[in-house]
Amino acid sequence: MNHKKFNQQNEMVRLKLRHLRESHKLDVRSIAAYLDITPNTYNEMEKGAKQIYLYRLFRLAEYYKIHITYFFQNESILSLTREKKMLEEQIAKKDEEIYSLQKKVIDVVSSRKIKSNP
Repeated sequence: MNHKKFNQQNEMVRLKLRHLRESHKLDVRSIAAYLDITPNTYNEMEKGAKQIYLYRLFRLAEYYKIHITYFFQNESILSLTREKKMLEEQIAKKDEEIYSLQKKVIDVVSSRKIKSNP
């Protein structure tokens, strides 16, 4: 990985750290306490002034109940993953509709056979 990509990856990780903390309505102190570091150190991690060690990312992934790869996935990949899940749900719903219609057709055909046989 070249230097530019490395910096972009670090920036993405920092942004995700902040997003996770804010979306869970947590303050820096509570996350810092969980990681057993000072709030200042955590702030510096989010701002890019301090290196983020991998073991801390693992602890944070555990804390937020997410997979560690979340920190390294590109947003376009995350977007595609969400879109895939949504499409799979739509397909499942359509499958249920098709099954229901097939059952109705079978019922109609069966009832006509019964009526036509004296």
